[in-house]
Amino acid sequence: MTSFSQEEAPDYSDEDIIQLIETVKELDSKGLVIDPKASNFMYDHEKGFSILDYHIKNNKEEFGLPQEIMSLLGFNSALTARRFEKLDYKNPYFEEKNKNQSMEKYRIFLPMAVRFINILKDKYPNILTDWQKKHDEYKKNPNIAVSEIIDRKYIPDNPDFEYHLKKLSEMGF
Repeated sequence: MTSFSQEEAPDYSDEDIIQLIETVKELDSKGLVIDPKASNFMYDHEKGFSILDYHIKNNKEEFGLPQEIMSLLGFNSALTARRFEKLDYKNPYFEEKNKNQSMEKYRIFLPMAVRFINILKDKYPNILTDWQKKHDEYKKNPNIAVSEIIDRKYIPDNPDFEYHLKKLSEMGF
């Protein structure tokens, strides 16, 4: 499982990320889709990623490969998941602990988002373009709830994040 503690979190190389994208592409070409949650991936420093859970593609799945690739970036996905203390909302310090966890999650997520999107722009521009086209189409449909990959209203105000947020804005996110 790719859920590492913050202290043991690997620094995935660009080659590791490209290998993961290529594996998802290969599965897609064989009619298979992944379940992107972190527990469905293993990571080895020498061998890279292994995908543990995939299934036969349903013909009704409209978003397809671009969405599968972009789903690798989510908070509980292969690239960004880390183990954090489970918080009890009844605890009097919940708000403070939750805020601290949120800061740590964005310290992991934002730099990875910049790297991941740069890799897509450089090596897989069609995937990024196809994803954006479908995403924009879905946003116009009032019957479909669409969330943004980078939803700034949930990102804590922190000067450490400014560089990454600026880069993401420059990339259209």
